[in-house]
Amino acid sequence: MTNLRCNDFVVNVFISKSEKINLFKAKNLIRTSRRMILQNRANSLIIEIDPSTHIDKSALALLDRVICFNNSFPIAIIGG
Repeated sequence: MTNLRCNDFVVNVFISKSEKINLFKAKNLIRTSRRMILQNRANSLIIEIDPSTHIDKSALALLDRVICFNNSFPIAIIGG
C-alpha cells in the first residue's frame, strides 16, 4: 500500500513492503504527488521505500527521469 501525506510543507510518500510498482502505478504516484505539492505549496518531498518493495525497470527509469528533472526541488529517498 502506498501512502501520501503532507505535513509542514513536506510531502511524505511511503511505499510499504511487498508492494509491486509497475509503470502504471509509478505514473499515478507521480501525478498524485504533483497535485499534492501544488495544492499544499510543498517545498520538499520525502520518499520512503521498504527494502522488500519490487520496482519494475521501466517504472524505475521513469521515476529516475522525473526526480532528476528538477534539481531545485529537494527530494530525499530513504531505504530501498
